[in-house]
Amino acid sequence: MNKRMLISMVMVLFFTLSFSSISHAAAKPIDPKISPSIKKVMWNKLEYKKSMIGRVTIVKPVTQYKTVKNKPKGYGKLSKGKVVGITKTDKTKFYLSTGYWINKSKNIKYEKVPFSLSNAYADYVFWNPQKTYTFQFKWYSDTPEYDVYKPYKKSSTNQQWKVTALNPREGVVDYIYYHRFSNSVTRYTMWTPNNANPDAFDYPEVVLAYPVVKGQSWVSGGNRVKILSTNATVKTPAGTFKNVVHVQHRQAGNPDDVRLGNYYYVKGIGEIKYELYHEAYESDHYVYELSSIK
Repeated sequence: MNKRMLISMVMVLFFTLSFSSISHAAAKPIDPKISPSIKKVMWNKLEYKKSMIGRVTIVKPVTQYKTVKNKPKGYGKLSKGKVVGITKTDKTKFYLSTGYWINKSKNIKYEKVPFSLSNAYADYVFWNPQKTYTFQFKWYSDTPEYDVYKPYKKSSTNQQWKVTALNPREGVVDYIYYHRFSNSVTRYTMWTPNNANPDAFDYPEVVLAYPVVKGQSWVSGGNRVKILSTNATVKTPAGTFKNVVHVQHRQAGNPDDVRLGNYYYVKGIGEIKYELYHEAYESDHYVYELSSIK
């Protein structure tokens, strides 16, 4: 059994779910309908929604309007201390998340959405289809080997990658499918030895849940998954990345033989690093990390 096959089998065993095998051609998006532990993002007492660009706090009562037959029509006043989300603004108006608008004035305090909230619904998984990504990996302390990733199909909700190993003697081709749903991103992976038909080592997994905030957790195939950080700093051969989302998969099963998988994602770039190791055995450590983007 070659090294590549061994690594693939280990990863499959770690993430295998109780789904029937799917074929390469039939890798279709299936909403896992997960239940994340955190369903709302709060900006103090205001619920933050991804359509918001900021919020206003009313200093003195102001009238809110709607445009009816090309004319402004008042719909009551907003009282002092009221906080409302803003979805759009122009030179004279703030457009409220409630569907009304108010005139800009000194009676209103405006705040932009802070960085920590603005990325709660960002795209952390999809890669730039115009780029080629090279990863290096080590199994135990062996000499690094390399994989080349090329995203070649993308829409607003899905992306497919073709992954080819640079080592010609192994002749492995991976096909990886990512699909984004309203509150999650799933991944299917199929590896093809010697360019044959994809093997049955297909595993759907939920790799990310929304909103992306520290402490967010969910269950994927019996494994407990949790976002440990949204502002980590991670060093790879391709460079040092900041504001990294660190997601940990904890294998369910024997508490004395816990296997952990750590994934690291960067907004606008995608996955930059993956680690797999046993909690009790330091020597059993697999690292897969980004080495270049071209």
